[in-house]
Amino acid sequence: MKKSTLLILAIALITGTSLMAQVPNGDFETWVPTTSDGEQPEGWMAAFNTATFANIFKVEGRTGLGAELRVLELPGFGVVAPILITEPFAVNQRHAKITGFLKGAPQGNDSLSIFVGMYTNSENLVGAGVGFVSQTFTTFSPFTVNVFYSGTETPDSCIVSFILGANTSTGTIGSSYTIDDVTFSGIAGQEELSPVFAGVGQAFPNPAASEITIPFELQSADEISVAIFDVSGKLLQRQAAQRFMPGANQIEMNVSDLSTGNYFYTLIPSDGISTSRKFVVK
Repeated sequence: MKKSTLLILAIALITGTSLMAQVPNGDFETWVPTTSDGEQPEGWMAAFNTATFANIFKVEGRTGLGAELRVLELPGFGVVAPILITEPFAVNQRHAKITGFLKGAPQGNDSLSIFVGMYTNSENLVGAGVGFVSQTFTTFSPFTVNVFYSGTETPDSCIVSFILGANTSTGTIGSSYTIDDVTFSGIAGQEELSPVFAGVGQAFPNPAASEITIPFELQSADEISVAIFDVSGKLLQRQAAQRFMPGANQIEMNVSDLSTGNYFYTLIPSDGISTSRKFVVK
């Protein structure tokens, strides 16, 4: 099954659900049946959990229960990336970041991707944040994903997702992360960059046709990777981490294969505190 099909499946499962206030059940204390007789956290969709298969599990968390994403083989489909995604829920503020705790370890080239999408009218993306985790944590450790807003609009709905794998469709058996205590923090004003960054600029040209250049400035030498996502949070490109020196730097990304539309890129330093910006392909 193609990665786009898997993501569409997950999103399709949540279509038509009611909006909820705050991050729904972010402590994962409440679990309910799925439509396929499996189990999932209330307010979230575990797309592949059925009566005979699961890759999202109710486990011991940091406080009470948590949700474990585990890469397993789905009979008849092969190895699939676990996807845990909220139902669309109501927001009325420009939340600055989403935080939480996790523990676990990846296998192979897998990583845990964290996506936050802020929307108006349920479909117009006005803010987004993306984070990647590929480190091993033997105890619960905090994570933070900054949310970047492209204008001054206040969102009215939000979607949060966690995907574990080498991409949005598959991964390496044995990869596992448990997440807990997911919540918003702060109200967007002046962006809080990772201490690694002295500044992050806007990609140019914008709109772009074939390539974008992403400028940034570092306080100190660091490993920086970059990823490109569409407005649904689907990972389209990811460039492996490279070491950059202090001062002004830039990264070039080929976008000639992208269709006309809105996208965003995310710079990820070694501390995992990512920063996103929106750009347009014409």
